[in-house]
Amino acid sequence: TSHNGVSLKLKSRLMPYLYTYSHEASSTGVPVARACVLEFPEDPKTWGESGKNGATKHQFMCGKWLMVSPVYDTADTKEWSFYLPEGKWADFFTGEQYDGGKIITGYDVSGYKFPVLVREGAIIPMYPESYFDDSRFQQKPRDPLTLDIYPSEKEKTKFELIEDDGLTYKFKTDLMFNKTLIECDPKIRENTVTIKITGLYEGRGYEGMPGKRNYYLKVHGTKPEAVIIESVKLTDMKDIAKLEKAEDGWYFDSEKKVAHIKVKTKESNSSF
Repeated sequence: TSHNGVSLKLKSRLMPYLYTYSHEASSTGVPVARACVLEFPEDPKTWGESGKNGATKHQFMCGKWLMVSPVYDTADTKEWSFYLPEGKWADFFTGEQYDGGKIITGYDVSGYKFPVLVREGAIIPMYPESYFDDSRFQQKPRDPLTLDIYPSEKEKTKFELIEDDGLTYKFKTDLMFNKTLIECDPKIRENTVTIKITGLYEGRGYEGMPGKRNYYLKVHGTKPEAVIIESVKLTDMKDIAKLEKAEDGWYFDSEKKVAHIKVKTKESNSSF
């Protein structure tokens, strides 16, 4: 697959994230692509166009949780540097952890890679990849919904996912949309990350909205002792292939430090 193809496939997967921020842009005027100063106004390194205060001049935030550092030099550039504001960050592609408040140097951008960093506390909803069927129509599946979650160590974070029919303005006139509230709280119980999902949190649903939903969570961090959904302890499958075949369960990828959690099919308006 070409580098453009890889990027386009990723964009199709990120559609629920991008669509939610597009809704926000239409109602508040805050853009999807944001100068870093908009998200980090206290940091002097986001203030300028040149010198030490212009460290983020070419970088931008995509929504609240993703930071992109475009590689704008020649095609044979192998390494790149970028500035990370204060806080914990993770590489969106490799999972590598970074402490912010400094310039990161020597980032490998060979093979047309470029830095995409995830801010601590992020909740990133993703659809499956789009594909073309036999009649060459593009299919854009919305199920399962993957939630890529990077729990904060210090604060509760949330994402209000907005979905509608993608065709009409009925979301404005008839409240025909579905807002799903996803919350991640590290503080409710000690040594526990509590993730709460509230389906049909706002809105009346929309034409073509699936009645049921499959959730797949990817929770970044240390290996859990247990994964519990509504007091039911899920089975640690110890094998990603077994998890794919199972109705529910979890598996920990020790290399990337991600817990993969598969949830039993839910009604779209259910909370758990």
